Amino acid sequence: CRYLWELVYKNLRPEEMATLQTLACMLFLLPDNDAETRKARKMLLRKTFQARVPLEPMLVHYFTDNLLNHFKLNRPGVGYIMSIATFICRKDILGQAVAVCLLWSIVFRCAESCAIMHQYRDLGELSTALVSVPVERIGLDTFCILLHSIGCLLHLMLCNKWQAEFVAYGYPASYFRLLPQDGRKLRAWIEETVEYYQEHTKSIVRRIRYEAVKVLASLHYLEVNSIQWCATCHSGATDKICVLGQINN
Repeated sequence: CRYLWELVYKNLRPEEMATLQTLACMLFLLPDNDAETRKARKMLLRKTFQARVPLEPMLVHYFTDNLLNHFKLNRPGVGYIMSIATFICRKDILGQAVAVCLLWSIVFRCAESCAIMHQYRDLGELSTALVSVPVERIGLDTFCILLHSIGCLLHLMLCNKWQAEFVAYGYPASYFRLLPQDGRKLRAWIEETVEYYQEHTKSIVRRIRYEAVKVLASLHYLEVNSIQWCATCHSGATDKICVLGQINN
């Protein structure tokens, strides 16, 4: 880790930074019983996404595509991508940008579709993509990851403290809201799909119920408050986790 840590502080080209990010992700995913080693690997991964680079969509696409080319979106790879996304999104704007694109890739993968361009998207596209998900073939583990991806997308895009910076780089402000009709469609799909699993499996996996409850709570919060974003985060409150943020707790 020490050599890679030293590289982080150098003026790296995008392709060099992308390679460093991949190496840091590989170390991050390796199991290790030593707490100090795990801490060092987490710090290294976080540092690779703290680079002061522009948030240009093509650069975010490049970093995302590089990770997806290494950690394939197959059955085990989806879990790796989820672990990476939920970690790098927390502290830095570049990490959040790449994490959002990784999460969209998981959604499209579950829908057996392909995202040619890894980018921020209107949240209204979620319900459209989910209609194509082959629920009968997707598998319980993958469905859990899909639910978590949906919840994380809602949280990251509606509780985005860097929204002004994204808009300044040309990201449409409409990306950072969820229209009421889109929220209702999303809720209906989740409820119907969970009901399908209840009817077609001996007992619904506790994790599915747990993830579904959290996502539905987020959608209920948005609907009841008649808003398009998270009131807690946009009010400047920093002393508590918002309803949408519970997805990662």
